[in-house]
Amino acid sequence: MAQILEHFTSRRRNRSSATYDNTSGLPDAKKSKQLASLSGQNHEQEDEIITALNMSQELHIRLQAILKKLRKLDTIESSLKNIELNLKSLEERTQKLETFQST
Repeated sequence: MAQILEHFTSRRRNRSSATYDNTSGLPDAKKSKQLASLSGQNHEQEDEIITALNMSQELHIRLQAILKKLRKLDTIESSLKNIELNLKSLEERTQKLETFQST
């Protein structure tokens, strides 16, 4: 995540320095309007990126919780299978004892 943020912030720095170079020949009023427009677009793009990153972090947290619950279910399932095997073994022993007593 940090690498992604660094990538976008470095791109932003590169863009913003380029916009200042492009406007050096314009009148001051036009420069300020153009810069305001460009910075507004940059902020909107940054906001969208930050929103997407936040959403991905929230999704990651939810998926981790789901995986944790699934692991618990796997543990419960394996325990249940062990209990079933033990019960089957006990039933077989009981059956053997009953047949031995009847003879």
